Amino acid sequence: QRFSTTAVLAPFNGHLYVGAYNSAGAQLWKTDTSHNWTAVITNGFGVTINRGIEHLFEFENNLYAGTWNQAQGGEIWRSSNGANWTRVVSQGLGNSLNGAVSRLVSFGGEIYAGTWSLSNTYGAEIWRSPDGDTGTWTQVITDGFADSGNFAIAAMQVYSDALYVGTRSYSGPGNDGADLWRFDGITWTKVITDGFGSASTLTLDDARIIAEQAPYVTTVA
Repeated sequence: QRFSTTAVLAPFNGHLYVGAYNSAGAQLWKTDTSHNWTAVITNGFGVTINRGIEHLFEFENNLYAGTWNQAQGGEIWRSSNGANWTRVVSQGLGNSLNGAVSRLVSFGGEIYAGTWSLSNTYGAEIWRSPDGDTGTWTQVITDGFADSGNFAIAAMQVYSDALYVGTRSYSGPGNDGADLWRFDGITWTKVITDGFGSASTLTLDDARIIAEQAPYVTTVA
């Protein structure tokens, strides 16, 4: 069955991996330099209610995949070879309203995971682990940085010895737009508030480090 949306791309062990959404379970495909495509996962890692793969990220020689699972909460799976996968996080990191693990990144020798909240009264979370193993994840951010309107972590990038995190915010009356936060390893600081001054800026979506060596942010209104 063909996938409906290609969500994320990542290189790993000489292959390009593509994560996708599918109503019969998330799919993961890989290609090599000859452009031959092979299906790696076609059924949501054996959990068909894992409808999509939100993010792929390599950490300590393992490829990690964050899933969209609206029924039970997002999951994290990992593989050392791209073929054999093990679940390391289930049920939305203990909160089934974390419908997806939307972003993964490495900072300070640890792996960080951002979530997508399905609740309109409780915002996104950020968790971290020193090795990605089950039982080693600890929560570092709750309730959308104390703003329940920040319902998803939309971007996580490291720049100049700091972790930058962009949020996705609800639209409509009473909502103030997306935020950008910076973490230096000790303190979290808000560096962009309320969608660069526009409440209609709903997402700070992909903080990228480009040739000028400065953080640039893509917004979605």
